[in-house]
Amino acid sequence: MYEIERDVPIPKGRRPGPPKIYPIQEMEIGDSFLIPNEDVRGRKSVTQFVVPQAKRYGYRLTTRKLSDGGFRVWRVE
Repeated sequence: MYEIERDVPIPKGRRPGPPKIYPIQEMEIGDSFLIPNEDVRGRKSVTQFVVPQAKRYGYRLTTRKLSDGGFRVWRVE
């Protein structure tokens, strides 16, 4: 059974959103970072996390799967 509580203030502010695990905000055009294979399951997985963060800052990114493993993400705009 749940306990009813009274006079608990509602926190102010926005929801925090997803964790920022990639250094997108610090990137300049031409910068890139490597995401090792063990951290992702595929390109779709990379884009699902990277693209929303890039859009938040107005950046355009591109990703490439590397032959030696992992994915590299570049800021192009």
